[in-house]
Amino acid sequence: MKLLFESWRRYLKEGSYQEKMKIWKKKFARFKAMLLKDYPNSKITKEEDWDEDPEIGDIVHQGKYWNQEKILSKGLKNECHGNAACAYAKTDGRLKMITGVALDDKNVWYLHSWVYDPEKDIVYETTGDWKAYYGFQVSDWDMGMIQSRGHRGKWTGPK
Repeated sequence: MKLLFESWRRYLKEGSYQEKMKIWKKKFARFKAMLLKDYPNSKITKEEDWDEDPEIGDIVHQGKYWNQEKILSKGLKNECHGNAACAYAKTDGRLKMITGVALDDKNVWYLHSWVYDPEKDIVYETTGDWKAYYGFQVSDWDMGMIQSRGHRGKWTGPK
């Protein structure tokens, strides 16, 4: 019980929910501004609500640009998350799932996942030709959770 009270007391000292939301909104706005500054003619899709995505916090806080050599590896159309999860599973975790945002050929940023080979420092793309990537590597523990959900996907790349 004492631990519960200490945690609650620490939470109250850290600031209110409203204050935390203000800080998050500023960080999120800076993240979007960075993408638009680094790629001046780009825009952020209106079809997806990034702020509602459960991974957006990790994308903002842990993400980086991925400018490695890219190899196209055919997967299921519009199933980037499932394709990346499938690559992870078929290679026993050797290949990693990266999730974040990617810039399409019309200069629009979309939520997206892709595959990364840390041994060769290569990005594998399974759904099309994207111009830029910004995201973070999904942890092995989180991959276990993703695998348990049984996403649809296809991996035709290296084992």
